Amino acid sequence: MNNRLKGVREAFNLPILLVVVPTVALGFLAGGSTNILLLLDSSVLIVLLSISANVINNYADWDIDVMNKKRNIMHETWLRNELLVFYLILLVVLLVIAFMSHASVYLWITVALLVLLGICYSITIRLKNTAPLNYIAIAGAYGFLSFYMGFFTSSFSSSKFWLWIPVPLFLFAMDLGYSITKDYSDVIGDKAYGKKTLPLAIGKSGSLKAQAVIITSAYVFLLLLIIFGKLSYAFSVLFLSYVFALYILWQTRSTDNNKLLRNAHLEAQLNGLLARFIMIMILLLALAGI
Repeated sequence: MNNRLKGVREAFNLPILLVVVPTVALGFLAGGSTNILLLLDSSVLIVLLSISANVINNYADWDIDVMNKKRNIMHETWLRNELLVFYLILLVVLLVIAFMSHASVYLWITVALLVLLGICYSITIRLKNTAPLNYIAIAGAYGFLSFYMGFFTSSFSSSKFWLWIPVPLFLFAMDLGYSITKDYSDVIGDKAYGKKTLPLAIGKSGSLKAQAVIITSAYVFLLLLIIFGKLSYAFSVLFLSYVFALYILWQTRSTDNNKLLRNAHLEAQLNGLLARFIMIMILLLALAGI
């Protein structure tokens, strides 16, 4: 039983929650609400959405993950079809909670888009198999839709929607660059199953260069937002995460060890958390009038 529980934990891919939950909190603060219960509600919804998306992704990637030697405990203790049952149960729980919380039509649309994106990413269109659609899908879920999960729980104001849209756009661009890191450790299995990730399409060196351009472009966009007054100068602290991103790229270039490459992916997720934490602190200080 203990090993089966560990297998479930592997299926859930918990590090992703380090990214999406703070993004929801950021969107919630941008909406202007101070209702902690509403924030908890949107956080539970995004946790269920993230877990369900990862369960169906693990279902779709069962054979590839075996070849890449990922989630070994899950493969030893669970059957592939059991993951599909888990996914359906999670969706039912998600829909019940959204219904009981009297979600607005905007929030329902956001939930529906996240569920649809998760399905298209893994088992229908299989966006995950082709760059750059795979990275666009991840960035759209992590940086854009998760932000609006929190925002639409907090506010329905169209003026605030347009006021804050630079933030999820920056998060989208940043996550688009960061998301490529996950593929460096999976080239053997991905190549065997015909996946068209960026490292396979243009090689590790070319992929790192493209990643550097995308990440730099995101922070150039941030700089322009600050210069033209769309965001306050406090957001310039975010360039700390840019320095960390460059370090992760250098670290990734310096090794072909799969364990170290997977650690680089975790570091990229932590860097995304750092950027979100900085923005949350900026909004909290602004709400406090500091």
